[in-house]
Amino acid sequence: MKIISLIVDIGGHLVLVVPIRKHFCYLSCYNSNIKNLKDQFQKLGDKRAGVQIEIDAAKQNGEVIAPEIESWVEKVDNISEGLQRFLEEDVKVNVMCLDGWCPNLKSRYFLSRKAKKKTLEIDGLLRDGQFDKVSYPPPPPRIATSSKEGFKVFESRIPVMKEVLTALRDDKINMIAICGIEGIGKTTMAKEVAKRAKDDNLFDEVLMVVVSRKKDLSKIEDQIAMMRRWEINFENVLVILDNVLEELNLKDVGIPYKVELNSCKILLTSRSEELCNQMKSHKIVRIEALTEEEAWSFFKEMAGNCIDTPNLHPIAEKVAKECKGIPIAIVTVGRALENKRKNEWVAALQQLRKSISKNNSGLDSTVYSSIELSYNFLASDEAKSCFLLCCLFLEDYDIPIEYLVRFGVGQRLFAKIDKVAEARNRVHAMVDNLRRSSLLLDSDEEECVKMHDVVGGVAISIANEHVCWEEWTEKDTYEHSAVILIVSRELKNHPDGLECPKLELLQLPCGKDATRQKLPTNLFKGMMGLKVLAMQDVSAIGALGKLEMLSFLGFEIKELPGEIGNLSHLKLLDLSQCSALRHIPLGLLSSLSRLEELYMGNDFVNWEPTEGNREGANASLAELRSFSNSLMVLRLHILNIKLLPKDLHFKNQMIKFQIYACKDPFMHWSFTTDSTFWNRTQYIFKNSLAPHGIVASDIAESRIPRLLLQKSKIILLKEIKDFKNILFKLDREGFPRLEVLSISNSEDVEYLIDATSYQTPRVAFPILESLDLEKLPNLKEIYHSQIPQRSFSGTHSQLACFDELRSITLSYCKCLKNVRRIDTFGSDKMTNIQQTTGSFPDSTPISHKFFSSKTILWQPNLKELSLEGSNERLEVVFDLEGQKDNNDHQRIIVLAELKALRVSYLSNLRYVWKNVPQEIQGFQNLTSINILDCHKLRYLFPPTVAKLLVELQSIEIGWCDMIENIVQRDGEEEVEDVILFPKLTSFDLRSLPNLMSFYIEPYSFEWSSIEKIDMYECPKFKTFGKL
Repeated sequence: MKIISLIVDIGGHLVLVVPIRKHFCYLSCYNSNIKNLKDQFQKLGDKRAGVQIEIDAAKQNGEVIAPEIESWVEKVDNISEGLQRFLEEDVKVNVMCLDGWCPNLKSRYFLSRKAKKKTLEIDGLLRDGQFDKVSYPPPPPRIATSSKEGFKVFESRIPVMKEVLTALRDDKINMIAICGIEGIGKTTMAKEVAKRAKDDNLFDEVLMVVVSRKKDLSKIEDQIAMMRRWEINFENVLVILDNVLEELNLKDVGIPYKVELNSCKILLTSRSEELCNQMKSHKIVRIEALTEEEAWSFFKEMAGNCIDTPNLHPIAEKVAKECKGIPIAIVTVGRALENKRKNEWVAALQQLRKSISKNNSGLDSTVYSSIELSYNFLASDEAKSCFLLCCLFLEDYDIPIEYLVRFGVGQRLFAKIDKVAEARNRVHAMVDNLRRSSLLLDSDEEECVKMHDVVGGVAISIANEHVCWEEWTEKDTYEHSAVILIVSRELKNHPDGLECPKLELLQLPCGKDATRQKLPTNLFKGMMGLKVLAMQDVSAIGALGKLEMLSFLGFEIKELPGEIGNLSHLKLLDLSQCSALRHIPLGLLSSLSRLEELYMGNDFVNWEPTEGNREGANASLAELRSFSNSLMVLRLHILNIKLLPKDLHFKNQMIKFQIYACKDPFMHWSFTTDSTFWNRTQYIFKNSLAPHGIVASDIAESRIPRLLLQKSKIILLKEIKDFKNILFKLDREGFPRLEVLSISNSEDVEYLIDATSYQTPRVAFPILESLDLEKLPNLKEIYHSQIPQRSFSGTHSQLACFDELRSITLSYCKCLKNVRRIDTFGSDKMTNIQQTTGSFPDSTPISHKFFSSKTILWQPNLKELSLEGSNERLEVVFDLEGQKDNNDHQRIIVLAELKALRVSYLSNLRYVWKNVPQEIQGFQNLTSINILDCHKLRYLFPPTVAKLLVELQSIEIGWCDMIENIVQRDGEEEVEDVILFPKLTSFDLRSLPNLMSFYIEPYSFEWSSIEKIDMYECPKFKTFGKL
């Protein structure tokens, strides 16, 4: 059949149809196109949710999400938001004309065509979403260019550092070794050398691999493999091998032959100069002890001013000399004796001078005795036990403080403490003291610490009489052991049964690296006193009647063993990150009447709605009643808040909880609150509640939601119904404990606070710090009524609402009026404002400009400003017309604390800065500017502003069709000779079709720190100016 091109009148509009069959199909297939779109959209949502589960699990394991996954998720989220509006707003509107008597062909045609197009886009995303893996192990640590605490510079160390740096510059030297006794400062020196080498651009990458005490080739190979996976190709790379104790063949662990081709250099640290020679180091640099003057000065710094008193000074000098100039000895001894009395100093001196009969660690005697002294001077036996527990972990391990809590409770280490929550507070306090004593170190992981390998060696030597290490041996070996630690990945020759009547703590290989194997059923028969168990196989667990702490953290178990119901003394059950868990036998939880802490994470949601006894039934939330009197911590994911028993009563008024009530896995409700609410690796958290789809009647019918709302510090509300006024519907007391509030996707909400029916408005949200309002299409006002005030000393007054508010995010609240009123609340505390919103009514004060010369003064502590959305009326971000001096004729400094400015998708924005006075001061701490999709913007800032940006480090501008210059004069302002950006390192310019230059005037820029300028699709760009 011949296909004809013609023009058709559709709804009064002429549409060229080529070919007719295709376009007619848009009309005839309207219903099927819309249905297909909805079906595919549902599949995409399911796929997105599944990927998010994998992402969350990967993050909890410390892995890094693959870039292609992040890109895919971003694309899905972007298309999903638009599709949701398309289906809910465009498709649902009346597509009929003539009062419904005939179809509106125009609307059906365009909607059908758009649906077809969107369906094809979703199909592509679903095809692209077939991933083999979502994450990779993290790259090995890269040395930063500046240290957190700074490097302690000693004059005697400067020549050593220069010698190493000179060797790194020498093309003939590929392997350099830093040698010295333990604790002398080899690792610290290596890190500082690496930082300076990186600052001097000697290497593109600097990477560090810690070699364990027992040489573990697989661990080193894994870290080298990570380098390759992260596209580190060993071209111009410095690799640091720290604490090498045995000869290491570089090729065996994957470091390439390129070492010999001058493209990769090795810096190793070791106690043995002979070992460095065996590894054919080209240059060996030795670190010696500090000079006497340096050692005394450093010791005074550690011990404090008390040693300057006449009665202590002589004895302090003698103690310092016993440290023999070894930094780790000076630090541990000095901090141990800080503010101690004279008799304690004398006792310390005597201990340091004694022969070390127990030193079987192979460490230098001075180092050993100094660390042992610091251990002996700990304030309590509890602190000593807590310290020794840390040696149960491998070298360079990030030790979870929560493990110390659980091990300590199980071993009854804490006097007069029987509750796990109380012990947790005690342990965190002791860990802080151990950090101050330098016996423990900070970790980059949250709620973790580290132990220096030298300190760990002393701890192991001290603990040896109580702890059995490594492999199983003869039965009678364990009769007096209180702790057995098996650190191998694979158990070998484990006995059929063990007689360990005194055993309290047993740690077997567990986690993803452990080899799965079945243990003998009678293995625990002789361990009737066991209180703490960490293991993978749980088949024989029912015999441990006195067990108090049981953790399956990260285990791939599908069903909780029914034998756990026999553990009548159990206080803590941790099922976090058990992603495969699907079944908990009915009645198991109700049998744990002494349970104090239950962690369910975000994985198990198959709760039975009511109590029952059908075969194979899952546990019911009604079982919480059995231990509600003892419960002190509850972390839970449920499908609906109504599943909680109405008569559930928590006797403990100090209960801690995190409850996520939603049918979906926890995802990104709000970029400002998601990480705050749900972090499964933290055990110190704030009371948090996230009820999805809650209805007003749910609150009226059950006391438990009201109780949880009143006790919560973080609340996330989504798709709530029948709530026009949030405050007095949920908590008439005004949420006195609440710190973070997020409300989203709720059509019924009209006011956050409606106090019009009350003669005297109440105090509300007095300590709220973060407020996030997103997709509330009918929200009219934040506070509907007169804002209450209360007086305090002097002539000033303070607002009774939002006194502590620091961050506001407004997103797609198209009916919101009087937005500016919220900016007056807690104005001296505000650090973050984000507006991601649709068009505001004409009456709103910010319809034209976001900040005026007056309102810009209301947030002196604002640190972040993010404006994003489709506000068609916003033309200016900062309009400073009329900015004047204060009463003392001094120029007012504006937004001096602002660090980040993000502006995107503002279709009518013409100016970021406008009407800027010549003598203005402010913006001096702004470090980053991001401007995206602002198509009417012609330039970024005037020279008057440019000269203020002395801390600016990065500028990103993209997809702004009309921008012509980066810097351009605003009116009659004076021409600047030089535009200074002294700290600018990165300039990213993308898809700017009309950009011609940085600055149209023939003046120069000074960018002394610039490292990268990326330009993409800037066809008209001609000149950088004078750089």
